[in-house]
Amino acid sequence: MRMTWNVVQAAGLLGWLASSGPAQEAPPTPPAERTAAAPAAPDPQLVALLAKTLAAKSYAFSYVSESSGGEAAGGGGGGGGGGRERGARDGEAAGRTVKCEGAWQQGSPVRLKQGGLQGYRIDDQMVTRKGDAAEAPWELFDEAFALSLMTSRRGRDGEAGAAGGAAGGAAGGAAAGGQAGGASGGAMVAGGIAPTGAMQARNLLSLAAVRVPHELLKRLPTGLTEVNRRELDGKVVVAATATAEFAEFLAGGDRASRFSAQQGRRGGGAQMTGSVELIFAADGRLESFTVETRVQHERRGEQKRLLRYALTDYETTQYEVPKAVLDLLVT
Repeated sequence: MRMTWNVVQAAGLLGWLASSGPAQEAPPTPPAERTAAAPAAPDPQLVALLAKTLAAKSYAFSYVSESSGGEAAGGGGGGGGGGRERGARDGEAAGRTVKCEGAWQQGSPVRLKQGGLQGYRIDDQMVTRKGDAAEAPWELFDEAFALSLMTSRRGRDGEAGAAGGAAGGAAGGAAAGGQAGGASGGAMVAGGIAPTGAMQARNLLSLAAVRVPHELLKRLPTGLTEVNRRELDGKVVVAATATAEFAEFLAGGDRASRFSAQQGRRGGGAQMTGSVELIFAADGRLESFTVETRVQHERRGEQKRLLRYALTDYETTQYEVPKAVLDLLVT
């Protein structure tokens, strides 16, 4: 009986201690899933200004890209390994100028031309060929393979052979980069064939990296802040700062991610900023625009990139896409 009383008493004492002591902490709430930041509200001023341009059925455009800084500043325009890697990341070797001509018409692949390369592109798919000869075959561009050539031994040997062939013909190419490189280098001189190996891969990546004006213009109203408008000689000039997300897009951050993934590297370590200037003609259509981006890397320093677009021949641009191209593109 005494034992029973002690057990009851002990149970009561424990209950009293539990009720008078500090409250138990609630179990931790699992962390909420990270959600992407909500897109900025479209700038009504830009929406109104871009309406006529985005309503166009066709136009022609020219594109010039100038890049500088980073490791390529001392690497001879991407001639070293670091320059090749950076060139693969955004489709262009830092420290050089890339020029391209293009045409766009509603419902068709965009047409691109850069030097001796021609191409048609829908989204991330591109079909290219070298030269204007009718018998030149069209080929589906393999970005992963081109990226691998940028850093592989095969790509470096082809690049060395082509450079040697350009300087001294097939024999010189063989001395610089081996028989295969020398043969392709000699062919480049004799027949005007585009270079092979890493050089050709870089040219193709440059073509694939060209942002079609529509791709950029549709994103502008939600990708810019601090929008300033002024009138100059009957034209409207708009200057604005890019948001962090839009600056990454402008700087080719999506291609950088694909390159890093293929090389087994982890992304990050870079801060991207950008600005945009647009010039609208008196008729309300966009005449030209300039995009400037700065990428600050932890180890490679700052890299600058300037893109200049000019738009012409609104509504009068017309072209026919070859059937061989349409057969290769998956629409």
